[in-house]
Amino acid sequence: MGDYSIHFSANLARSHGLEQAIAFAVMQQFQAFRQNKNGWILISDDDWTSKLPFWTIETIHSSLNQLRVQGLIEIHQAGNTLNPKCLYRIVKKTSTSGLPIVNSIPPQASGNRNAIGTGNTTGNTNNTNLQQNPTFSRSGPMPEQWHPDPHVIQQLTRLGIPENFIQEAIPEFVTYWKESGKHAISWGAKFQERVRKLWMEHETKVASNKIPAPITKEWQPSQDARDILIRDGIDPEFIKDSVAEFLLYWMERGSAEITWNNKFVSHIRHQWQKFCSTIEHSTNPTRIPKNWQPSPECFDIARMAQIDVEFVKEQIKPFVLYWSDSNQTSTSWNTKFVQHLKWSWAKRHQLDNIGQSVSHEKGSAHHQSGHTANQSFIERHQDTSWADEL
Repeated sequence: MGDYSIHFSANLARSHGLEQAIAFAVMQQFQAFRQNKNGWILISDDDWTSKLPFWTIETIHSSLNQLRVQGLIEIHQAGNTLNPKCLYRIVKKTSTSGLPIVNSIPPQASGNRNAIGTGNTTGNTNNTNLQQNPTFSRSGPMPEQWHPDPHVIQQLTRLGIPENFIQEAIPEFVTYWKESGKHAISWGAKFQERVRKLWMEHETKVASNKIPAPITKEWQPSQDARDILIRDGIDPEFIKDSVAEFLLYWMERGSAEITWNNKFVSHIRHQWQKFCSTIEHSTNPTRIPKNWQPSPECFDIARMAQIDVEFVKEQIKPFVLYWSDSNQTSTSWNTKFVQHLKWSWAKRHQLDNIGQSVSHEKGSAHHQSGHTANQSFIERHQDTSWADEL
């Protein structure tokens, strides 16, 4: 079979899963030339695998059963053991829930041998098989060595469920259904529903045992939170620089939260989006101009970070002087200035163990007043530790 494209709904993939969206799109292709007057479509396993050669038949069955559970399609068993097939019908939008799979032919199909029109004599032969074998079913008992397909585990992990949690649920699931002796069309779908329910119960229990608490100056985002943000394409240095402003903002408000990591992730995503949309990046690195001034967007970002406007203005001249004397180039002086602001603001408020590290240690204190004044003047004009990490 030649190469071809499958066009599926992005909205359906987001709301019901990628596999379900692809299977639904293929069913719509079959619907275009196989649907009978009552809306039923006769599709065999061979038909499915010819259209979806990159999936196993078990994966296809699981996706179809998920569509049924989600109320998007109806399924009726048909065919025989040598040529397994089903009757499918896409549920109209007015329907509110999926119908259960039944091991019988719907009246619309059984009452008319030509109800399933395929356009050739094969369609009539198939209908004969439908009437001779109305009780064929693909369902079966729980296998002895059952294990969920990789795509089932992948779908669960996309929901944020840890893989070790999924693996721990398998033995109990298998034991329960083996002892019950019941049959099922798709054990993968049943397992998926069971694990999702267990995870919701687990999260509810964990949340109920946690007590909201205010943030402390020692707080740092977890590595998981950092990894999530880095996977979103956010610069690790931007994440690191933003901890200080996050702490300052919430410490001043005294709010209590169960998990500060979630709030931090949301805050950084918002800040990064604002940062990327307002700061222009040049493709050619240049030296900083003598009369350089930060863009208005820098002041906007500073206000969002609760940095005093007067403090921002105070930082401009020493910033320009340092980088002008260093003869270094940059593609965005606005970016460096924003990073410098966050570091300097955190240093002024003396937030321990956050922000950028200071590489220059202060010398020992002197008791002479004249010497102290001179040292203060020298330190004020030679301390460039704020630029070390830029």
